[in-house]
Amino acid sequence: KNKILELSDETGIAIGTVSDGMYQAISSLGDLGDETTEIFETMAKSAKAGGAEVSDAVSLISAGMKGYGQVNDETAKKISDLAFQTAKLGVTTFPEMASSMKALFPLSSTLNMSLEELFGSMATLTGVTGNTAEVSTQLKAVFSNLIKPTTAMQKLIEKYGYSNSQAMLEAKGFVGVLEILQKETGGSSDKMGELFSSTEALTAVLALTGEQYDNFISKSAQMENAAGATNTALNKIESTKSDELQRSLNELKNSFIDLGEAAIPMIDKFIGIVNKVTDV
Repeated sequence: KNKILELSDETGIAIGTVSDGMYQAISSLGDLGDETTEIFETMAKSAKAGGAEVSDAVSLISAGMKGYGQVNDETAKKISDLAFQTAKLGVTTFPEMASSMKALFPLSSTLNMSLEELFGSMATLTGVTGNTAEVSTQLKAVFSNLIKPTTAMQKLIEKYGYSNSQAMLEAKGFVGVLEILQKETGGSSDKMGELFSSTEALTAVLALTGEQYDNFISKSAQMENAAGATNTALNKIESTKSDELQRSLNELKNSFIDLGEAAIPMIDKFIGIVNKVTDV
Protein backbone atom coordinates (compact mmCIF):
# COMPACT_ATOMS: atom_id res chain seq x y z
CA LYS A 1 0.00 0.00 0.00
CA ASN A 2 2.74 2.43 0.92
CA LYS A 3 4.64 1.72 -2.32
CA ILE A 4 1.49 2.21 -4.39
CA LEU A 5 0.87 5.60 -2.78
CA GLU A 6 4.50 6.59 -3.18
CA LEU A 7 4.56 5.66 -6.88
CA SER A 8 1.26 7.41 -7.55
CA ASP A 9 2.58 10.59 -5.92
CA GLU A 10 5.91 10.39 -7.72
CA THR A 11 4.58 9.67 -11.22
CA GLY A 12 1.21 11.42 -11.13
CA ILE A 13 -0.49 8.20 -12.27
CA ALA A 14 -3.87 7.66 -10.62
CA ILE A 15 -3.68 5.42 -7.59
CA GLY A 16 -6.28 3.01 -8.99
CA THR A 17 -4.17 2.52 -12.12
CA VAL A 18 -1.03 1.97 -10.06
CA SER A 19 -2.85 -0.48 -7.79
CA ASP A 20 -4.18 -2.48 -10.75
CA GLY A 21 -0.71 -2.50 -12.31
CA MET A 22 0.90 -3.75 -9.11
CA TYR A 23 -1.67 -6.55 -8.91
CA GLN A 24 -0.97 -7.46 -12.55
CA ALA A 25 2.78 -7.51 -11.90
CA ILE A 26 2.43 -9.77 -8.86
CA SER A 27 0.06 -12.05 -10.78
CA SER A 28 2.55 -12.32 -13.62
CA LEU A 29 5.82 -12.54 -11.70
CA GLY A 30 4.79 -13.75 -8.26
CA ASP A 31 5.42 -11.90 -5.02
CA LEU A 32 9.19 -11.46 -4.82
CA GLY A 33 9.01 -8.99 -1.94
CA ASP A 34 11.11 -5.86 -2.40
CA GLU A 35 12.25 -7.09 -5.82
CA THR A 36 8.67 -7.00 -7.08
CA THR A 37 8.14 -3.42 -5.93
CA GLU A 38 11.42 -2.35 -7.56
CA ILE A 39 10.48 -4.04 -10.84
CA PHE A 40 7.02 -2.50 -10.78
CA GLU A 41 8.46 0.96 -10.15
CA THR A 42 10.50 0.52 -13.34
CA MET A 43 7.37 -0.60 -15.18
CA ALA A 44 5.28 2.35 -13.99
CA LYS A 45 7.95 4.90 -14.92
CA SER A 46 8.44 3.16 -18.26
CA ALA A 47 4.72 3.47 -19.01
CA LYS A 48 4.67 7.16 -18.20
CA ALA A 49 7.81 7.91 -20.19
CA GLY A 50 6.50 5.99 -23.19
CA GLY A 51 2.96 7.34 -23.15
CA ALA A 52 1.70 3.80 -22.62
CA GLU A 53 -0.76 2.20 -20.26
CA VAL A 54 0.79 0.73 -17.11
CA SER A 55 -0.72 -2.62 -18.11
CA ASP A 56 1.19 -2.46 -21.42
CA ALA A 57 4.51 -1.82 -19.68
CA VAL A 58 3.85 -4.65 -17.23
CA SER A 59 3.03 -7.03 -20.10
CA LEU A 60 6.06 -6.12 -22.23
CA ILE A 61 8.65 -6.13 -19.46
CA SER A 62 7.22 -9.22 -17.77
CA ALA A 63 7.22 -11.12 -21.06
CA GLY A 64 10.83 -10.12 -21.72
CA MET A 65 12.07 -11.08 -18.27
CA LYS A 66 10.25 -14.41 -18.22
CA GLY A 67 11.15 -15.21 -21.82
CA TYR A 68 14.83 -14.81 -20.98
CA GLY A 69 14.57 -16.32 -17.51
CA GLN A 70 15.88 -13.15 -15.87
CA VAL A 71 13.23 -11.81 -13.51
CA ASN A 72 14.95 -8.90 -11.77
CA ASP A 73 14.94 -5.12 -11.80
CA GLU A 74 18.19 -4.89 -13.76
CA THR A 75 16.64 -6.79 -16.66
CA ALA A 76 13.40 -4.80 -16.34
CA LYS A 77 15.37 -1.56 -16.75
CA LYS A 78 17.31 -3.02 -19.67
CA ILE A 79 14.16 -4.04 -21.55
CA SER A 80 12.60 -0.63 -20.94
CA ASP A 81 15.73 1.19 -22.15
CA LEU A 82 15.98 -1.02 -25.25
CA ALA A 83 12.33 -0.32 -26.07
CA PHE A 84 12.92 3.43 -25.91
CA GLN A 85 16.07 3.12 -28.01
CA THR A 86 14.07 1.12 -30.55
CA ALA A 87 11.39 3.83 -30.66
CA LYS A 88 14.15 6.36 -31.30
CA LEU A 89 15.91 4.38 -34.05
CA GLY A 90 12.92 2.67 -35.68
CA VAL A 91 9.41 3.58 -36.79
CA THR A 92 7.49 2.36 -33.76
CA THR A 93 6.23 3.40 -30.35
CA PHE A 94 6.37 1.92 -26.87
CA PRO A 95 2.63 1.04 -26.88
CA GLU A 96 2.98 -0.68 -30.28
CA MET A 97 5.91 -2.78 -29.06
CA ALA A 98 4.03 -3.64 -25.89
CA SER A 99 1.13 -4.86 -28.01
CA SER A 100 3.14 -6.89 -30.52
CA MET A 101 6.47 -8.16 -29.18
CA LYS A 102 5.50 -10.41 -26.26
CA ALA A 103 5.51 -13.63 -28.31
CA LEU A 104 9.04 -12.98 -29.62
CA PHE A 105 10.94 -13.22 -26.32
CA PRO A 106 10.74 -16.99 -25.68
CA LEU A 107 11.64 -17.71 -29.31
CA SER A 108 14.65 -15.37 -29.46
CA SER A 109 15.82 -16.64 -26.08
CA THR A 110 15.59 -20.25 -27.29
CA LEU A 111 17.80 -19.26 -30.23
CA ASN A 112 20.39 -17.67 -27.92
CA MET A 113 19.78 -14.23 -29.41
CA SER A 114 20.63 -11.29 -27.23
CA LEU A 115 18.00 -8.71 -26.32
CA GLU A 116 20.11 -6.16 -28.20
CA GLU A 117 19.87 -8.24 -31.39
CA LEU A 118 16.12 -8.67 -30.96
CA PHE A 119 15.40 -5.00 -30.45
CA GLY A 120 17.97 -4.11 -33.12
CA SER A 121 15.94 -6.19 -35.57
CA MET A 122 12.78 -4.31 -34.61
CA ALA A 123 14.51 -0.94 -34.99
CA THR A 124 15.80 -1.96 -38.42
CA LEU A 125 12.66 -3.44 -39.93
CA THR A 126 9.83 -1.24 -38.60
CA GLY A 127 8.85 1.20 -41.30
CA VAL A 128 10.75 -0.88 -43.88
CA THR A 129 9.03 -4.26 -44.13
CA GLY A 130 5.90 -3.25 -42.24
CA ASN A 131 4.50 -1.75 -39.08
CA THR A 132 5.33 -3.03 -35.60
CA ALA A 133 2.74 -5.82 -35.62
CA GLU A 134 3.76 -6.95 -39.12
CA VAL A 135 7.48 -6.95 -38.25
CA SER A 136 6.75 -8.94 -35.09
CA THR A 137 4.91 -11.51 -37.21
CA GLN A 138 7.82 -11.62 -39.67
CA LEU A 139 10.43 -12.12 -36.93
CA LYS A 140 8.28 -14.76 -35.25
CA ALA A 141 8.29 -16.64 -38.56
CA VAL A 142 12.08 -16.26 -38.91
CA PHE A 143 12.67 -17.60 -35.41
CA SER A 144 10.19 -20.45 -35.87
CA ASN A 145 11.86 -21.44 -39.16
CA LEU A 146 15.25 -21.47 -37.45
CA ILE A 147 13.99 -23.56 -34.54
CA LYS A 148 12.30 -26.01 -36.94
CA PRO A 149 14.48 -25.66 -40.06
CA THR A 150 13.70 -26.80 -43.55
CA THR A 151 15.73 -29.67 -44.97
CA ALA A 152 17.88 -27.19 -46.89
CA MET A 153 18.49 -25.06 -43.81
CA GLN A 154 19.42 -28.09 -41.72
CA LYS A 155 21.99 -29.10 -44.35
CA LEU A 156 23.43 -25.58 -44.28
CA ILE A 157 23.64 -25.64 -40.49
CA GLU A 158 25.46 -28.97 -40.54
CA LYS A 159 27.75 -27.75 -43.34
CA TYR A 160 29.13 -25.19 -40.89
CA GLY A 161 29.65 -27.81 -38.21
CA TYR A 162 26.58 -27.23 -36.01
CA SER A 163 23.86 -29.64 -34.99
CA ASN A 164 21.11 -27.03 -34.84
CA SER A 165 20.42 -23.34 -35.33
CA GLN A 166 20.64 -22.63 -31.59
CA ALA A 167 24.26 -23.79 -31.54
CA MET A 168 25.05 -21.77 -34.67
CA LEU A 169 23.49 -18.62 -33.25
CA GLU A 170 25.27 -19.04 -29.93
CA ALA A 171 28.61 -19.30 -31.72
CA LYS A 172 28.09 -16.79 -34.53
CA GLY A 173 25.44 -14.41 -33.21
CA PHE A 174 22.57 -13.25 -35.40
CA VAL A 175 24.90 -11.05 -37.46
CA GLY A 176 27.13 -14.05 -38.15
CA VAL A 177 24.16 -16.13 -39.27
CA LEU A 178 23.06 -13.35 -41.62
CA GLU A 179 26.58 -13.29 -43.08
CA ILE A 180 26.36 -17.03 -43.74
CA LEU A 181 22.98 -16.59 -45.43
CA GLN A 182 24.40 -13.82 -47.61
CA LYS A 183 27.32 -16.00 -48.64
CA GLU A 184 25.25 -19.10 -49.34
CA THR A 185 22.44 -17.44 -51.31
CA GLY A 186 24.22 -14.50 -52.95
CA GLY A 187 21.06 -12.49 -52.35
CA SER A 188 18.91 -14.84 -54.42
CA SER A 189 15.31 -14.87 -53.22
CA ASP A 190 14.81 -18.33 -54.75
CA LYS A 191 17.74 -19.80 -52.79
CA MET A 192 16.62 -18.02 -49.63
CA GLY A 193 13.14 -19.43 -50.19
CA GLU A 194 14.57 -22.94 -49.92
CA LEU A 195 15.93 -22.07 -46.46
CA PHE A 196 12.83 -20.31 -45.11
CA SER A 197 9.43 -21.81 -45.83
CA SER A 198 7.38 -18.85 -44.60
CA THR A 199 6.66 -15.82 -46.78
CA GLU A 200 6.75 -13.58 -43.70
CA ALA A 201 10.15 -14.95 -42.69
CA LEU A 202 11.46 -14.49 -46.22
CA THR A 203 10.42 -10.83 -46.21
CA ALA A 204 12.43 -10.10 -43.06
CA VAL A 205 15.49 -12.19 -43.93
CA LEU A 206 15.84 -10.75 -47.43
CA ALA A 207 15.79 -7.25 -45.94
CA LEU A 208 18.26 -8.08 -43.16
CA THR A 209 20.71 -9.78 -45.55
CA GLY A 210 20.22 -7.14 -48.24
CA GLU A 211 19.84 -3.38 -48.12
CA GLN A 212 19.16 -3.31 -44.37
CA TYR A 213 22.20 -5.38 -43.37
CA ASP A 214 24.43 -2.40 -42.51
CA ASN A 215 21.54 -0.69 -40.73
CA PHE A 216 20.98 -3.79 -38.61
CA ILE A 217 24.63 -3.89 -37.56
CA SER A 218 24.60 -0.17 -36.74
CA LYS A 219 21.34 -0.19 -34.82
CA SER A 220 22.19 -3.35 -32.89
CA ALA A 221 25.48 -1.70 -31.87
CA GLN A 222 23.56 1.37 -30.67
CA MET A 223 21.43 -0.90 -28.49
CA GLU A 224 24.57 -1.48 -26.43
CA ASN A 225 24.35 2.19 -25.43
CA ALA A 226 20.65 2.17 -24.54
CA ALA A 227 21.14 2.43 -20.76
CA GLY A 228 19.34 5.47 -19.38
CA ALA A 229 16.98 5.91 -22.35
CA THR A 230 13.90 5.54 -20.12
CA ASN A 231 15.07 8.18 -17.63
CA THR A 232 15.89 10.57 -20.47
CA ALA A 233 12.35 10.25 -21.85
CA LEU A 234 10.83 10.51 -18.37
CA ASN A 235 12.81 13.63 -17.49
CA LYS A 236 11.56 15.38 -20.62
CA ILE A 237 7.96 14.74 -19.59
CA GLU A 238 8.42 15.67 -15.95
CA SER A 239 10.12 18.95 -16.83
CA THR A 240 6.87 20.32 -18.31
CA LYS A 241 4.61 22.59 -16.27
CA SER A 242 1.51 20.58 -17.14
CA ASP A 243 3.01 17.36 -15.79
CA GLU A 244 4.21 19.10 -12.65
CA LEU A 245 0.69 20.41 -12.03
CA GLN A 246 -0.90 17.04 -12.74
CA ARG A 247 1.42 15.33 -10.28
CA SER A 248 0.61 17.96 -7.63
CA LEU A 249 -3.13 17.51 -8.13
CA ASN A 250 -2.80 13.74 -7.99
CA GLU A 251 -0.76 14.00 -4.78
CA LEU A 252 -3.43 16.24 -3.31
CA LYS A 253 -6.09 13.67 -4.15
CA ASN A 254 -4.00 10.90 -2.60
CA SER A 255 -3.60 12.92 0.60
CA PHE A 256 -7.36 12.66 1.17
CA ILE A 257 -7.50 8.88 0.89
CA ASP A 258 -7.17 8.45 4.64
CA LEU A 259 -10.30 10.57 5.09
CA GLY A 260 -12.33 7.83 3.47
CA GLU A 261 -14.08 7.21 0.17
CA ALA A 262 -16.56 10.05 0.79
CA ALA A 263 -13.83 12.65 0.24
CA ILE A 264 -12.83 11.39 -3.23
CA PRO A 265 -15.76 12.85 -5.27
CA MET A 266 -15.13 16.28 -3.76
CA ILE A 267 -11.45 16.16 -4.75
CA ASP A 268 -12.29 14.84 -8.22
CA LYS A 269 -14.62 17.78 -8.75
CA PHE A 270 -11.97 20.24 -7.58
CA ILE A 271 -9.31 18.71 -9.85
CA GLY A 272 -11.71 18.79 -12.79
CA ILE A 273 -12.25 22.52 -12.28
CA VAL A 274 -8.49 23.17 -12.05
CA ASN A 275 -7.84 21.11 -15.19
CA LYS A 276 -10.38 23.15 -17.15
CA VAL A 277 -8.95 26.44 -15.96
CA THR A 278 -5.34 25.47 -16.68
CA ASP A 279 -6.21 23.50 -19.86
CA VAL A 280 -4.16 20.49 -18.67
